[in-house]
Amino acid sequence: MSKQREIDQLLEDILVDAYGEDEQLWALRQTFEEEVPLPTEGSIIGETVLVNKLGVKKQDSARCRLLGKDKELTLRSADVWDVVSGEIVTVLPRKHWSYAGHPYLSADITGTRFDLGALNLQPLKLNDFGMWDPGQHYWGEDVASTPMRTWEIWNSTASRRRRFVTMTLAGKSAKSRLVPTFPVFFPGD
Repeated sequence: MSKQREIDQLLEDILVDAYGEDEQLWALRQTFEEEVPLPTEGSIIGETVLVNKLGVKKQDSARCRLLGKDKELTLRSADVWDVVSGEIVTVLPRKHWSYAGHPYLSADITGTRFDLGALNLQPLKLNDFGMWDPGQHYWGEDVASTPMRTWEIWNSTASRRRRFVTMTLAGKSAKSRLVPTFPVFFPGD
């Protein structure tokens, strides 16, 4: 296996459950802490370095949409790390500016809340994919030697049921297309 392929495989193993840049940074940091004794030698742009400490800087900005409008801005705040996607924040503005045509706001977060109605989200459509029989499902090459996860055990012993698939937006542009996500199953009659 080539060195690049080894690196790609290692990163894939580390980042498999990390969604978004922040989770990926934390997954890398945690792996380093558990697997690499410090100090250790490393290489940056072909130069050998001694790594004594590894740190991950918290993100201090987030792209936000103004409530009730299509306008976006970048919010800069020390507390933005604690905000969850979809959460509505109330801020005390300190400074507002524009750079390269994009608005920025430096502010203190004074409150947060969840209000799904205020976000005007469109429900995702459930598409009916007919009946699903767990007895006919492919559970892997070597089921006997690989322990099944709890949800697999539950599904493999359940009766036939209707199968539905949700659709989500893929990409970030207005031309995003709908792609199927995980199947949603309901018990059969």
